[in-house]
Amino acid sequence: MKKIIAIACVVLAGVAASQANAYTLTQTEDGNGGVTFLPDGFTLTGTNFEEDPQTYSSYQTYYTQSFAVDTWVSFNWNYVSSDSNTASDLGFNADPAGYTIWAEPGTALVGRTALSGLGVNASGAVSNLLISAGQNFGWYVSSADGLNGGASLTISSLVETPVTAVPEPTGLALMLAGVGVIGLYKRSRKQVG
Repeated sequence: MKKIIAIACVVLAGVAASQANAYTLTQTEDGNGGVTFLPDGFTLTGTNFEEDPQTYSSYQTYYTQSFAVDTWVSFNWNYVSSDSNTASDLGFNADPAGYTIWAEPGTALVGRTALSGLGVNASGAVSNLLISAGQNFGWYVSSADGLNGGASLTISSLVETPVTAVPEPTGLALMLAGVGVIGLYKRSRKQVG
């Protein structure tokens, strides 16, 4: 029994790691952000350029995946930025981070939610976010100025659960009736033989 539990734990750890590896890293404006894999997730780091703070080029680092079936997504997140250009200086967060949902890869944006808020350090959790079949979901870190390093967004405890269809009551009744008929047939054959 202990051996079965140990094998199940190894399989579940492998599933969590494979979920994080199923995503694709993309960047805009030749950014230099990246992704680092952790035992329980990954860290997405935004672009780090020492530029003229007046240019405010918006570099985007995305880590996304397209879903084939409706899926519930839950995860914990931690945002860190050492950027001195915070909301109090600029009126906006210079290096925001969050998650995005597109109708299809490379098409219209369905939603973009900033997790970083207006602070330089924040954390939280997202539970049961429904991603529809065919939608592209992922995380982003933007770098408006890249001064003092790019921000990072760490995702942990990532759980992706496909939505399972609930059988209709009539279909379930027919299935149970069929199983009952097979049981009666086998019982009658046993009595005859």
